[in-house]
Amino acid sequence: MAYDVTDELNKKFDERYVIVPECGCWIWTGALTYHPSHRYGNLPVSKSFNYKAHRYSVERFHGVKLSKKDFVCHKCDVSECVNPDHLYVGTPRDNARDRDARGRHVAFKGERHPMVKLTESQAIEIYQAEGNHRKIAERYNIARPTVTAIKNDKLWQHVTKNLRKCANA
Repeated sequence: MAYDVTDELNKKFDERYVIVPECGCWIWTGALTYHPSHRYGNLPVSKSFNYKAHRYSVERFHGVKLSKKDFVCHKCDVSECVNPDHLYVGTPRDNARDRDARGRHVAFKGERHPMVKLTESQAIEIYQAEGNHRKIAERYNIARPTVTAIKNDKLWQHVTKNLRKCANA
């Protein structure tokens, strides 16, 4: 999504960062979007709409029109940084490669996943349960495809893998 670079937004942008002389980062001091692995700045456009500050920075200072498919990556590995010299436009593959190289990959498994409905012990019970998948799903208040995915080693395999070994022995 291309941003409209305006004098008004430039003024808002310039009021919402501080420069860290030691590293050159421009740290966003405005509102942030929180995620378990990063925090990106929000540049308010209206009461109900924000631009991502690092994306706005690239459009403003690099003169690049970003599409929804473009990723803005950080050379400095500081997600709150909006210094255009620390930012570059990349592909999803570039972003994933950069993330993995820096050890930033966050994989939420099992009970650590923010949308989890089951415990590890319930996943084991489901894996071992016999009978109709729909009825098992009703018992645990989950969707039938979730039961099928557990039984087919697509979900919760980190806790059911040892059970497979026991069953095959």
